[in-house]
Amino acid sequence: MNKGHAHAVGNQLGATIRAWRDRLSPGAVGLPVDRTRRSPGLRREELAELAGLSVDYVVRLEQGRAVSPSEQVVGSLARALRLSRDERDHLHRLAGFRPPLDRRVVDEIPPSMRRLLMLLEATPVAVFAADWTLVWWNSRWAVLFGDPTRIGAEERNLVRLRFPVASDRGRLTSWPVIPANAEAADRALVADLRRAAARFPDDPRVSELVAGR
Repeated sequence: MNKGHAHAVGNQLGATIRAWRDRLSPGAVGLPVDRTRRSPGLRREELAELAGLSVDYVVRLEQGRAVSPSEQVVGSLARALRLSRDERDHLHRLAGFRPPLDRRVVDEIPPSMRRLLMLLEATPVAVFAADWTLVWWNSRWAVLFGDPTRIGAEERNLVRLRFPVASDRGRLTSWPVIPANAEAADRALVADLRRAAARFPDDPRVSELVAGR
């Protein structure tokens, strides 16, 4: 990397970190809110403390003078700044790293999505994990597609419902999820499961689905 390119990358990385720091309120990370603040965002020293870095290093990053942070530092900054997955990946790319793989399926629903789901109370809505395990639904969805509580939580998986193995047969019929176009739905499920297997190579749930266990 030549000096000119390194300087440009450093400036872009620094500007991005500064913008994300400015948008994050102290209250969002559990810090007391000081009404005398000149700006609503985090101070550099607060970000440094949250990320486990020195204030001087954060200053050099934001000013474009530190252009080669380690992958560990980038990960610490992403967590401290409460970045979304896409933002985290963007930060890694700016620093010259490949985005980290999320090697396990996550069932947790982010607070921002939960707030959105509450606004859709009058609409049938459900949330599935990357392996098509049902993790949340509202009452209108249950009325339309069948009450998932009739079967065990570990059995609420749309892939298992559409492609039951021997151990599943006879257990999933109480959850009548019936697609309008069964063939198209099955092809889409298979394609999506392949993507999940590539993205989450260490997840046992995905591995069992692929293996038909």
